[in-house]
Amino acid sequence: MRHSIQAIVSVGIVLVVVLASAFDSGGARGWRGSLDSFAVAADSPTTRSESAALRILGPTRSGLPWHSGAWTGGRYTAEDQRRFGTWRGRPTDIATTYVEPASFAAMAKNTWSITTWDGFEGRLNYGLRLLPLDGSGSLATIASGKQDWVWNQIARNLRDSGRGNSIVRIAWESNLKIWRHHATRASADTWKRAFRRVALTMRRQAPDLKFEFGVNCGSGLSGSADRLAPLALTYPGDDVVDLVGCDTFDWWVTHADSDGSWSRVLHPSYGPGIQDVVDFARAHRKGASFGEWGISRNHRGNNGGGDNPYYIQAMFNFFMNNRDVVAFECYFDEPDSYIRNSLYTYGQNPRSASAYSRLW
Repeated sequence: MRHSIQAIVSVGIVLVVVLASAFDSGGARGWRGSLDSFAVAADSPTTRSESAALRILGPTRSGLPWHSGAWTGGRYTAEDQRRFGTWRGRPTDIATTYVEPASFAAMAKNTWSITTWDGFEGRLNYGLRLLPLDGSGSLATIASGKQDWVWNQIARNLRDSGRGNSIVRIAWESNLKIWRHHATRASADTWKRAFRRVALTMRRQAPDLKFEFGVNCGSGLSGSADRLAPLALTYPGDDVVDLVGCDTFDWWVTHADSDGSWSRVLHPSYGPGIQDVVDFARAHRKGASFGEWGISRNHRGNNGGGDNPYYIQAMFNFFMNNRDVVAFECYFDEPDSYIRNSLYTYGQNPRSASAYSRLW
């Protein structure tokens, strides 16, 4: 979602529910309480060994069944993450951040987006674009190794800053045309080779990094009529992927304000939905991840649902229903005018904020 971090910039044990039947797979009709009233059972259907969150990322700080965090737009310090956690009643496990995008040199040199979180005890959710804003490079040059020096240095930056366990979202939202690094059906093989090159290069420098292959939910893949093509045609391989994810918002074709419209969030008509992502991750024995999700204002015809507590409840139910595979999620708390979906600090969406703080 974010173009520039400068400009706009785990002691709990996974909790599990005794009765999985308490949930409904659709919309907001399932669990309406908070996790505080859940019974904990080691022998419940989602056991420690089966939980992707625990297997891939370890125990949570938050006490949730998955790792949970936030992007806090305009607030970029460990203290801001602490305050967000205090507000919702649980510490955050993950802080969302992004590489500096101006040039390959800036991507490699600028460490502010890493060190600004010094003191934060969780992991970073590090958005790594493959191609900078200055127009240099291509998927082909990355796949051939010409930019290996960039990925080597970024991995060292993370490792040497004590962030060698970060989640790296390589070329996130890979099916969105707004990104230079976006994939098409024609470029899918090159895109996969580029992703693999970056992941393997970074892993040599920082072997504890976790890599996410992520798409934008609700969007297709240029050149293909198959709505699942963004997953099926560009998946780079089990050996370089820890997490399969998508970013999803209450807007455009993924807007929902009732159980009747929730199906288009799970399985949109023109691209993968959140259930498709979870199913794909489960089939590959990977964790499912949602590095950016949230409500959205209705702005310039984007079909945003505004202050929509239904969506917050439905997303919580979805995470709970799929807690065996959901490894992490980060609410995208952004006060900027294009989305105005902040729950914390700015008072923009009081009903949604109340729902989130009750559930989380």
